[in-house]
Amino acid sequence: MTKLKEDRTARVQAERTNAILMQVNKTYTATEIAKELGFKSAIALNHDLGNRKIQFRQNDCRYADCGYVEIKQEVLDNGKVIYHRRFTQLGREWLVKIYNR
Repeated sequence: MTKLKEDRTARVQAERTNAILMQVNKTYTATEIAKELGFKSAIALNHDLGNRKIQFRQNDCRYADCGYVEIKQEVLDNGKVIYHRRFTQLGREWLVKIYNR
């Protein structure tokens, strides 16, 4: 009976967390996340994510379909395309969990 109660409590907490995360529209730059996690810069964070095989060069990411990042495309006047990657609240929480293990 105790196991069932623990499972239910964990499920309710997970549902609350998910509801909170889904309502937050703020996104975070790699620099903001890097500072929060104690890295010197976004470059250092991205390098570490690459070493951990979480993020790869050329906009390839193992977790691309998980909703952890939001990518916006900007076309400059000269025709060059720039991609802006920002972490979602869900992605921020995921990274914080990874680095606080």
